[in-house]
Amino acid sequence: MAPATSHATPVLRNAATARSSGTAAISGIPVVQREPVTVDAGFKAALDRGEWVSAVAYLAGRTQQDVDQLVNNLPHCESLLAAVRNDQHHVRGMLLICGFKLAKGNDWSKAARFISTLDDTGIDNTLALLTSDLEVKQLAKGARNTPGGGDDRLLSRIVARLRKSAGQLFGTLVATGSMPRQGVKHAWSFKADEAYKFHMDITFTPDPDVVEATNIAFVQTMSLLKTGTKTSKEDRKHISDRLNSEKQGIDRADYSKYGWYGQREDQKFNKTPTSGVSEGSVVGGNVIPAMLTDEPEGAIESTTWSYETSVIARAGKDAGLVYGVVTWGFVVDDKLQMTAIEPKYRNRPTADFASAVDAWNTQATKDPTTPGQKPLLPAQRSVASDAPTVQRERALPPQPVLGPPTATDAGGRARFGMALQRSVGNAATGLLLSSVQRCGSRVHGDCGCAEQRSIQDDIAIQRQQGPFGMARNEFLSMERKAVLATIQGLPMRDLLPKLAALPANVRTDEAAGQASGGPRLVVAMRAVAAKGKPWQPFVESEAGMLSGLPPDQIGDVVQFLGGSADYGYLKADQIHHPEHGGKFDGSVDPVGGLVTLFFRVQFDTAAVHWGPAAPGTPQAEQEARAGRAKFEADFKRVVESTWSFKGKIKALCPIGKVAAFDTKVVVTVVDADEHTLFHAFSESAEGRSNAGGGEGNLKVGGTEEGKPRTRTVSDPTGKRPVEVTTVQAPAAHEFGHAIGLSHPHCKGSDDDCYGVTAEERRDIMGAGNLLQVIRRGKKAPHDDFAPFEAIAKRWGEDRLTGAMAKCNTWSPA
Repeated sequence: MAPATSHATPVLRNAATARSSGTAAISGIPVVQREPVTVDAGFKAALDRGEWVSAVAYLAGRTQQDVDQLVNNLPHCESLLAAVRNDQHHVRGMLLICGFKLAKGNDWSKAARFISTLDDTGIDNTLALLTSDLEVKQLAKGARNTPGGGDDRLLSRIVARLRKSAGQLFGTLVATGSMPRQGVKHAWSFKADEAYKFHMDITFTPDPDVVEATNIAFVQTMSLLKTGTKTSKEDRKHISDRLNSEKQGIDRADYSKYGWYGQREDQKFNKTPTSGVSEGSVVGGNVIPAMLTDEPEGAIESTTWSYETSVIARAGKDAGLVYGVVTWGFVVDDKLQMTAIEPKYRNRPTADFASAVDAWNTQATKDPTTPGQKPLLPAQRSVASDAPTVQRERALPPQPVLGPPTATDAGGRARFGMALQRSVGNAATGLLLSSVQRCGSRVHGDCGCAEQRSIQDDIAIQRQQGPFGMARNEFLSMERKAVLATIQGLPMRDLLPKLAALPANVRTDEAAGQASGGPRLVVAMRAVAAKGKPWQPFVESEAGMLSGLPPDQIGDVVQFLGGSADYGYLKADQIHHPEHGGKFDGSVDPVGGLVTLFFRVQFDTAAVHWGPAAPGTPQAEQEARAGRAKFEADFKRVVESTWSFKGKIKALCPIGKVAAFDTKVVVTVVDADEHTLFHAFSESAEGRSNAGGGEGNLKVGGTEEGKPRTRTVSDPTGKRPVEVTTVQAPAAHEFGHAIGLSHPHCKGSDDDCYGVTAEERRDIMGAGNLLQVIRRGKKAPHDDFAPFEAIAKRWGEDRLTGAMAKCNTWSPA
């Protein structure tokens, strides 16, 4: 690589400049600000009197933007949530965000429960309100302190935001294993077999920003099984009395009073070079790492030794909180030769760990193995059950309401309509009286969507509206369509500020926008609604719709939202590469230092039988909807988590201030215009999962990791056989094929193609889950980051011109 000092600071040419030299930047165009919403006296009085149903009914008659202003920092948010009906989605969403804003900084556990009630897009937008890594870390801690240890959707986004790996939210957790001695099997001899020995060092260095513990130690579980079975080979006295259903138990001797690993009978800890624990802490900003050493040994053949080690606060404000988890172990063959199981890090303990703790506690209280055996702390400390109420589950006392009376009370409806018009105006009256539900990007769970409404519901709505309600709504809709039609044909860079200057009830009417300008206008309306928030979550959540725009218009949207003028979005047909071209979209953010691969996938699930119900019955349809939704969400989760932020790529010379770029994958499930169509099959179907050429086959269980697989391969010299054990989620592997990657050793489906060395076998395109570059001397015959490099190179062809053109060679950092 040429030294950085030999190049001038890169001057990046942006697409906007290329279109019209001298045109003012989008960011320089003034945006018309909204007028403050006037708070109605009736709404204020309802709040003062605690008449929450009346106050919510008032909010339900306002637009989402108005509600956002009215409830912003309102101290009554949590009380109002208890009065929200299931169909009042935008009100619930704004109140949850309001509750989050009030709770953050004061009660992070409550803030986590508020944000976790939102849907994925709502979580993204609300998480963007946190401006510092410290706040994000505190939210992570709050989430981990909630029942169940936190919503995975929230935790995965926090991990991505902080660019950390699993198990590293509260500090740095490192596990290093070695095999100081292999065993020797003396067959046909009176000589005793020679024992093998495995050595493991685990160190946790706490992050003082979030850890509040005067003592940090470890609880470890262990299972010793005959390989391939659930037959325990554990022979320590009384251990069998506390094994869970997976034959896993707390790793302590039968004479131990305490379940904490390495704790002596005098309650102190001691660490030697071969065993024990050195406690950690964070006191007054002083950080002391917690360290564990274990050295299991034995001479039992054909066994699998599995460990799960949790780092837990023993004392201090965090007492009982699990900071991180590492699973590790080794497999012993019939010749007493060990193969290490690669350590894997987790944010939370497994359910098996928790059941092993319960078994220890039961033994300690009912049938102790030694006098004075003490129960352990629970795997996750309990928290107060003051979670925010998001659904009205109890009858509220009668109180005056602003909501519409029943359809049979014609006089009441007339009086209500007149009062509401005086209170909030004709437009809001139309919005409230036309009870059309819409599941937007605010609340998940029990939303009732307009698309799911029955014909009977439509008839009921028309009856409630009366003879003139439908006509009034149609007239208002036509007015909004007419306004939008006058601007919808403008270039995107001009359309966005024009749209932002329109009244809120016009610029948020997506039905009118769809009728006037189609998906292009709708995505512009959503961009205007997202103005002022970080642009990256918007681009990712709206990737499906944005992909329908020309790349330069996507750049205009990003720039309008505050992104770099040099951000580049590449369509699949723009990426010219023999293996990876045409298989995905991509983008490069040179300021944030991020290369993103956008993958659109469609699933054909006609061949899947989702549950026990008979085909064609309502129960079978319900099973299919629930099963497909989970399958799609799990595919997105496992692919994004496996492939995102697992390595960096770099150009031949630095791009501005960025020396290396992170890599990320965003998966969008679509009904058309997919990059790959996967045909899904039930687990019982014959055949294997596969992908390539825009199409593939995948079993519905492929979104979860399979069982560990052990295979004999060659060591790096190719002269000595070794065993390697790997695990893999097939969906993550087949995604790699879908974006153009092959097996690490050879093309084809022979088992050797998945790897003949441990390095190849552990690769995501082998039988493991690692993203890596496999090198042979100066060559790299396999590079899992090649798709990201193809995106970056194509971006560089447009942006790195002149003297910078020679920098447009990309490789793993």
